Formats: sequence, C-alpha cells, structure tokens
Amino acid sequence: PRDAELDAVDEQTVVLRVIVAAAGRTEVATIIVDPGHGFGPAAVSCAMRTRFTPARDRDGRPVRATSPPIRVKFTR
Repeated sequence: PRDAELDAVDEQTVVLRVIVAAAGRTEVATIIVDPGHGFGPAAVSCAMRTRFTPARDRDGRPVRATSPPIRVKFTR
C-alpha cells in the first residue's frame, strides 16, 4: 500500500475472516488484525476480488459460510 511505501514498511501480515456465498464469491471481509499503513484495506480489497471454493453441506451442496481466520502476508 502507498502508506507503507511512504513509511518504508516492507513486510506485514493482516488477518481476515470472510463470508463466502454458496456461489464462491466473497460477501463480506472483516479485518481481525490490522498492522496499519494501509495493509488492512488492501487485504480486504484482495479478498473481495478472490473467488473461493464454497463450503458444502452434508449432502455435498454448496452453502454460505464463514471462513476460519485467513492470514494475508505482504512482502516487497
């Protein structure tokens, strides 16, 4: 992120949790750990563009579900 460039921060990790629709698209991305410098919003933006494999119910049908914590590591 631009803020990280200005402050010469080269590496950080953001932790997110996402709600994934049955179709695999991200509905909501929530920041759990944000180290600042613009990394949290950058991770959310990435998560919102990502297509996930949806969870499945006992019968194998795709269902809406909340992910376990996802670590997004940024390095330059």
